[in-house]
Amino acid sequence: MVEIARRIPVIIILTLLIGSVVVLDLSRRYLSGDFASDEIELEILYSSEKAGWLESIVDEFEEIWLEEHNQKVRLVMVPIGTAKGTIQIAQGASQPAIWSPASSFWLPLLNTLIENGNSDPIVNDVSPSAVFSPTVIATWEFYQEENNISSLDDIHSLSVNDPEFTFAHTDPFSSNSGFTAVIMQVAAASGISAEELVLGDLENEETKQWMRELQSSVIHYGSSTGFLAKFMVSEGPQSIKATFVYENLVVEKNKELDFLIAQGEIPEDQKLVAVYPEEGVVYNDHPFAILNRPWVDTTIQVIANGFIDFLFEPEIQERAVEYGFRPQTNVSATVLADQFRSENGVREDLDDLKIFKTSDMDGKVVQRIPDLWSATRSRSLDEPQSEGLTTRDFILPALLGIGFLAMVLQPLYSRVRRYYR
Repeated sequence: MVEIARRIPVIIILTLLIGSVVVLDLSRRYLSGDFASDEIELEILYSSEKAGWLESIVDEFEEIWLEEHNQKVRLVMVPIGTAKGTIQIAQGASQPAIWSPASSFWLPLLNTLIENGNSDPIVNDVSPSAVFSPTVIATWEFYQEENNISSLDDIHSLSVNDPEFTFAHTDPFSSNSGFTAVIMQVAAASGISAEELVLGDLENEETKQWMRELQSSVIHYGSSTGFLAKFMVSEGPQSIKATFVYENLVVEKNKELDFLIAQGEIPEDQKLVAVYPEEGVVYNDHPFAILNRPWVDTTIQVIANGFIDFLFEPEIQERAVEYGFRPQTNVSATVLADQFRSENGVREDLDDLKIFKTSDMDGKVVQRIPDLWSATRSRSLDEPQSEGLTTRDFILPALLGIGFLAMVLQPLYSRVRRYYR
């Protein structure tokens, strides 16, 4: 009897512990929507440079949709490199309702990748573009003052003559910015516009040698433009002197650097400045395409169209401008002037830029662009590249992983904070 009496408290404690774990897990699953039959998920796969803007409008759209339609919607936002996202959709590894690559060029390519004679196009080649942003060279303000970079020829000269020069761009097999960067490089090496390129230009030995010399200074090939910009800022000018990114990321990252300057953590001239190569730049128009597939049913289509319409609302377009994107609809001159100015590292307008139109390029040339990069790329970077993450990026996940209880209660905390903020 005594032995049984001793065991009872142990049994009670174990039962309480197991029950607590079960209850907490059920609560987590309930709050995360696992049991919510009335909540509809809308998955949006998008190129990573739009993360700041799109993540900032998620709660607003969900609240407005619930108020106007009495329907709970949860946006599932998934950032990815444009080329990588295109391939994942084509292979069936991703099944979003909306796909937003960095450029409309990738929409007909996606349709071509899945063509089998029986399938309807998975996306409309002509889908609405909400914002646009050119591919530029981002460098440090002090470095630009020292070197007066204005062209890709200047970048090539630094690669050849300055052993301390380093730069980066994304992998053109994974990312649109890397793809457009190589187009701009080949056009500069050939001395003609991108639209005039022919296959012979890609096979020209002088062009290949120019590319090898330029690529010899590359120290990083990322798979995502957003992560690459983050990597450049986190590593600082001692690591990367210049990189190919979208203009909006120069504005976005300069705001982060302004904060560090105000805190006295970095020098005042350690901001970014966009260089618009005089040989020409590529515009990126960021379309939002609804997928034509069975998992996008009528209800999802209605919500997806509602989200795209929401992107063109004046206040949402102004929000895009705050993150450095050029708007597709009319935005007040005051808002534009506040963002697109030299203090943010960018030009006020793009009226006199030479613009390359990828849609007017020879299709065979476009297909061979990544192959030329493969033949001329830096061979010191054959090991897989990280996504631009540094030690600091792992601190928060590590802290959240301390203790089973903290891990389980995190969704509850997030939902409570969302309801009461």
